[in-house]
Amino acid sequence: MTYKIKHILIFIFIALTSCAGQNETPDQPAMADEPQLDKLYENIVVQGFDAASDVKEDYPDAANECQAGMISALLMKNVYKSITVEGPDTVYKDRTLLVKANIKEMRVVSTAARVWGGAMAGSSYMDMEIMLIHKC
Repeated sequence: MTYKIKHILIFIFIALTSCAGQNETPDQPAMADEPQLDKLYENIVVQGFDAASDVKEDYPDAANECQAGMISALLMKNVYKSITVEGPDTVYKDRTLLVKANIKEMRVVSTAARVWGGAMAGSSYMDMEIMLIHKC
């Protein structure tokens, strides 16, 4: 082998093995921005979701679909003893969390707009306000 090839191979070997076996620790936890609940809750009671008047006008079923999606996602986790929708006879058991939500703004870009406009059609989004209230 020539002198240059030897040096290139040695450089590649050193570059590939220089960090081997070392775990890099982050300076901050990965979920530092997410709110942390002080207590562990066993029961979740979901109040009827609401939406701003212009959202209700453009997307009349958005609040109900969002609420149903959240409930099914919580049920799939299989972590809580009960997940119920608040009603007139709701009893708040010990370690219960009440969830309220309001859709403040929403936009859904249609498939037709995406086909004809591409990226120029803009993006879909939902701006929500969620309140978690400790009961009992």
